Amino acid sequence: MRPPGSLFLRTAQMCSNLPFARLNMRSEIIDEAVIVRADFQGGAVTPVAFRRRGREHRVVRVNARWTDRVPRHPHFYFSITDESGDVYQLQLQSGELLWWLDSVTLEG
Repeated sequence: MRPPGSLFLRTAQMCSNLPFARLNMRSEIIDEAVIVRADFQGGAVTPVAFRRRGREHRVVRVNARWTDRVPRHPHFYFSITDESGDVYQLQLQSGELLWWLDSVTLEG
């Protein structure tokens, strides 16, 4: 039982079971503009690949997407996995149509 006033959500549930969870992970803040190839279909945008330091990273899975509507123009965020298994956070700043690479989570 948690003490009163704690931030524990009684209704929260585990969304997925990850039997292959990686234990040795490290995150790095990148914070740089990148070139992204994306599909725009049905009013939604989906990143397909991005280029960083001369290397193309192909997106094999979009893990999550969310929108920050606080700025004047929304920012669209994506957690993606590339072909090497690394997890990146990309954002599309809709006002400037600028893609930004926020961070990467690597194994090891």
